Amino acid sequence: MDIGRHFLAAWEIYTKNFVTMVVSMGIVFVLSFVTIGIMVPVLVPAYQMMFLRLKRGEAVTTNDLFLYVNKFGRLFITFIIIAGLTFVGTIFLVVPGMMIATLFMYSLLLIAEDDLSIMEALQKSSDIVIARGFWIHILFFLVAVLIGNMGIVFHWVGVMLTLPLALGAMANAYAEDSRHRNTP
Repeated sequence: MDIGRHFLAAWEIYTKNFVTMVVSMGIVFVLSFVTIGIMVPVLVPAYQMMFLRLKRGEAVTTNDLFLYVNKFGRLFITFIIIAGLTFVGTIFLVVPGMMIATLFMYSLLLIAEDDLSIMEALQKSSDIVIARGFWIHILFFLVAVLIGNMGIVFHWVGVMLTLPLALGAMANAYAEDSRHRNTP
């Protein structure tokens, strides 16, 4: 995995489609806040899928944020499972939490794109991460989290740049890694 290449690809997509991606991220923030985070498991993978569609040369609109509302139940439950396991893992010296979050980092995208069940998505995500290099994925996940949260330091304004960059890089990594889905 070339970590820098994933961030560069995300940056290129973000800057070429700046207005759509900024407005979409604004909608994600507002709806996440208004729904007390309940819509995060639907909106974040939808935002990431917008990066993938743009990468594939497809057109996107802000309406694409709502393409996966019909999968709300599975996305929400999967998000709660991952968040709960990550929280418990983090209680045990942070590293286990990061390992769990890394193993399941593609689960929501797999449900959104491939319509997998919760268990299939969790299993497929961990299979992909392990087959494509567990330790490099942990490093990538750590870099993405750090970059995604750097904007908070700048009174939240920077989050409109750093969080989309991190989410786009993760979507780009997913696109690369998911080509190898049949890997055991």
